[in-house]
Amino acid sequence: MAWHAIPYISNKKHTFNVVKLVAMFLFFMGLIGFVVSFANLFHQWDVLSSTKPCFEKATNVEEANICRDYFYKSTGIALTTDRYIPDQSINVIVSFWPMVSLFFWIIIMLLGVFINNIGNHWHILVDHHIYKTFEKSDLPNYLDDSKSKKAKK
Repeated sequence: MAWHAIPYISNKKHTFNVVKLVAMFLFFMGLIGFVVSFANLFHQWDVLSSTKPCFEKATNVEEANICRDYFYKSTGIALTTDRYIPDQSINVIVSFWPMVSLFFWIIIMLLGVFINNIGNHWHILVDHHIYKTFEKSDLPNYLDDSKSKKAKK
């Protein structure tokens, strides 16, 4: 099998485009990652919105520690004892990585769409002048038949 035929697996009835298969795999992997990241982002926002009322309802240090532990287990950010309510810097830190992963999976999805669109025309990107059949006059001189040179002399 020549290297230019690898993206197509075919038999007499069907032609299967491997490039499009890879593109669809990337797209659906990106779609699943996007949904998971979106859910994670909303979970983080839910944690941020429920932390302030939790601290406001806390009547003693033990209840505040429960709120602090919940925030730590949900976000991975430990609040100190003097910081009961997460401020804007904590909100940005909590929302940063879910937003980054959301954009990462969007890029993966768009890459899958791009490769899928190229899937039918991938050979345009490959230089197929390699397969050009050469006339004898197009060959360099050193590839000419040496017998013909001797015959001319």
